[in-house]
Amino acid sequence: MSQKIHEAELALQACVTAMRSALQCAVEDALPRSVLDGETEEEDGNIPDTLQQRREEELRVESKRIRVLSDSVLKSFDDLRRSVIVLGGGMDGEGRIVDVPIPLLDREIEMLSIECNKHGAEMLKLYSEAEAIEARLVGEMNAIEIPPM
Repeated sequence: MSQKIHEAELALQACVTAMRSALQCAVEDALPRSVLDGETEEEDGNIPDTLQQRREEELRVESKRIRVLSDSVLKSFDDLRRSVIVLGGGMDGEGRIVDVPIPLLDREIEMLSIECNKHGAEMLKLYSEAEAIEARLVGEMNAIEIPPM
């Protein structure tokens, strides 16, 4: 279970990092790349064709970039969703992630704690047995007389 929790934490970290990175890129690049020198409109209020084409091209490029950023965030979010579902959570009817119920996690933690304590007690018992065997072997070895040469 702890491996699943670790994987879910990594997925959450990746999701948050991807969202932060996408937001940072979007904020840094919120304005068009071209610098319009203040002459954005003709006297009749229309945008010159070259500026209109430039704006359309930038909109196309930026839309593509935003789609890539959005896809990256959605992939990370899907990875996170899968990790939560693996942990025993799921999704409600509206598509929101439903996390694992806290009482269930508490029970699993308690069960793991009990199992850990059992293993600890078993290890102490085995160490005691090993010490007894060692003492017996040392006693037997000391009891053997080696004839002088």
